[in-house]
Amino acid sequence: VEAVAVKNKNPLLGVFFSFNLKIDEDVKRLAQEKDVPIIASDVIYRLVDFYEEWKQAFKRKVEQQLEQQLPPVARVKVLKQYVFRFSKPVIFGVRVELGKIKPNLKLMDSEGQYLGEIRQIQKNKESVSVAQQGDEVALSCTGFDAKVLQRHDYLYPYLSDEDIDTWLNKGKTLLSAEQIQLLQHFKRKRLLKI
Repeated sequence: VEAVAVKNKNPLLGVFFSFNLKIDEDVKRLAQEKDVPIIASDVIYRLVDFYEEWKQAFKRKVEQQLEQQLPPVARVKVLKQYVFRFSKPVIFGVRVELGKIKPNLKLMDSEGQYLGEIRQIQKNKESVSVAQQGDEVALSCTGFDAKVLQRHDYLYPYLSDEDIDTWLNKGKTLLSAEQIQLLQHFKRKRLLKI
């Protein structure tokens, strides 16, 4: 029961340890119901090793969930000399300078204003599901036209206040120092508008 209370405060500490004991079936059932892991061993140093392995696996799982749920923290430089179509959809070149981007990602400007959405990404005339840092790709976007591109040197995935807070509070270990600075920049911009 105490492990459940601790787990609610810090999931990495809400663990039931068993050293050199047989675990009662009722305890196993309760731990399973409450999603509290049981780490057991007859050798004390193995108990520590098993806990470290479990902790790393738990962190990877949380990281994967965050990456799936949240828009990425990224920055793309608009290559203004590569505008291939001016509207409906606008098609233009970018260089991914930070993070990664993918289709169906909403975009914003440096002020945090929503602009539109990436429909497709092409690299070397082939559609791709993701563009990584350093890639130069063509984006097909809806919601804005080429005039918007003339006013902006950089575009960013649209991040809500909640997305920014979640990245800063739960996903900081996944981000580079530059990505953290970018999130803090957008957080300050939003606070100044209030």
